[in-house]
Amino acid sequence: MADGLTISALAKRLGITYQAVYKRVQSGDINGEKTGRFWLIPGEEVARLLATETAASKPDTTEIEGVQQQVHFLERENKILAEGVTFLKERVVSLDMQLERQTILLGSAQQQLMRPLPKGLNWIDRLFRRQHQQIDVTDAVR
Repeated sequence: MADGLTISALAKRLGITYQAVYKRVQSGDINGEKTGRFWLIPGEEVARLLATETAASKPDTTEIEGVQQQVHFLERENKILAEGVTFLKERVVSLDMQLERQTILLGSAQQQLMRPLPKGLNWIDRLFRRQHQQIDVTDAVR
């Protein structure tokens, strides 16, 4: 075991899972020897894998630029959405104030409707009173 690594040790060094290394050994992508219950990966193979994996794991500059563009786009979208939230909060406050004013006006209008009419302004009473008075006068004349 001194001149190689086990599958789990190699997986930790490469930063991948045990199953991924095991599948590569089974498919023949990685050379390994089974010693007892363990697979042993020779030192030369480990060096080759570490060199290729670190080269492959370095991100491409176009990839980094693409991610940076996405970050800038998302920051702008976030700013726009934050402004929208601020606008909507102000709108809610103004609508609450408007609703409160309308509720007060409605309450005062309902109170005025519930008050009885003044006696002198009820034209229906005056109309019927005169009619009754005229009938009484005509009955008295006959």
